[in-house]
Amino acid sequence: MRTTFRSLILTLTVFSLVPNFSHIATAADTEIFYVTPENLRTQLLEGNIAVLDGLNQVYQAKALVNLERTKLLPSINLGLGGSASDPVSFALSNVAFLLPFLLPSKWFDVRKSVHLLEAEGDSFYILQLNQFASIYSLYATVVGDLSIYNVVKQQVANHQKIQDLLEEKDKFLGSVIATDLAKARAQTKFSLQQLSQMDVLIKQERAALRQALGLSLETDIQFIATQVPAPDLQSMDSLQKIIDLSLAIAPENRQIEALIAANKSDKWSKVFGVITGATISGQSSPPMGSEPRHGAFDKLNYNATIGIGFSYLPAIRLNQHTSRQLELRKIELRLEHSRMLESTMAALSEIEKQIQLVSEAEQEYILTYQQQLKKYSFGTTDLLHVVSAQNDITAASLARVKAQLDLDHLRISMHRILLSDQFKEIKNCDLRIKAQKTSEKGFFKWLGEIFSPNRSQKTIDQVCRAGS
Repeated sequence: MRTTFRSLILTLTVFSLVPNFSHIATAADTEIFYVTPENLRTQLLEGNIAVLDGLNQVYQAKALVNLERTKLLPSINLGLGGSASDPVSFALSNVAFLLPFLLPSKWFDVRKSVHLLEAEGDSFYILQLNQFASIYSLYATVVGDLSIYNVVKQQVANHQKIQDLLEEKDKFLGSVIATDLAKARAQTKFSLQQLSQMDVLIKQERAALRQALGLSLETDIQFIATQVPAPDLQSMDSLQKIIDLSLAIAPENRQIEALIAANKSDKWSKVFGVITGATISGQSSPPMGSEPRHGAFDKLNYNATIGIGFSYLPAIRLNQHTSRQLELRKIELRLEHSRMLESTMAALSEIEKQIQLVSEAEQEYILTYQQQLKKYSFGTTDLLHVVSAQNDITAASLARVKAQLDLDHLRISMHRILLSDQFKEIKNCDLRIKAQKTSEKGFFKWLGEIFSPNRSQKTIDQVCRAGS
């Protein structure tokens, strides 16, 4: 007895010294990402490569504005002269001051770069909206596929139930037709194969979502199923009002306006581009044979250079064609919104009716299947009617899931156009600066802000990114 007790104590001691590998393998520090529309939006704007690349392009446009501003700054060219008799000494022979801020084309170049920056900010906002719409649609698709997975899983359970019923009946009564049992087993295996296909599809969609969100492989992705809320259209009693509202708030419209303004500045830059230079120069001219004077100039010259090439008129015509193209794009945008809203509004109400009808049909098929299964257990019907009833349930369930998925996708499109639901939480990258009259803030302060922008202005991250 004492030996047995000692052995038990020794065994417990040995097991207590074994490290807990299960904790290291599973509980260690696996991060779980719960997929909801809110978390999708937050993570997408922080980790999506396309979004980060778009933000980098905004920074490049801002750098281009600063570059164009520096081209307004004056510069100086110095000329040095020396004597052949004294090669060691030299003197300042001429000085030329370049004054680019006197050239109208340079100012229009600055205005053009500012408008292009505004358009780039709108482009970044559009990119965020479209990327989120895409990932939101993928989320709705995965939720729908998870519902389909559950439908197929229930189908497997029903087929397995039919197979077990036949096998039990054959075991105790021996009156089951061999082809019926073989068909029941085949139906079960085929359903398992469909379940496996859905599992592979969901894993592929999870991988695509992981890439889009920039999540590591160590992060466990868990989906929380939610339905996309219906857009609030009670205050808009006509389709035309919805179209007008969508165009009024559309960032694409603002982007086109910024591009039109940039194109106008580019046109005037080309018109005034004939004035290519403005300088003030001074030259020292000592008497023949005398030593050069130091720091004295005989005359000052004011020069303006004008040059017209063969590309002058074609460049202006090209600008006019670009302007026409942008105006056509505005018309095209209105037509796109009208077509999309007309088709979406028509489909929304119909799909809601379809969901109601197919849900009722699904419940009826479930009752029919249960009745057929009871009849078959009593021997009053054949296997064909049971399998047919089960297939009707699956078809109705799949139709319901597909209709719900279509409804969610349509609602996402409506929210994207109207900038509602999760889309209203995405920060608008509006880089437009409200103009202030020069007389209100003083000429020198206004001139200083051109060459040295106000440091109190917000950064691009603060303007364009949520949480900054």
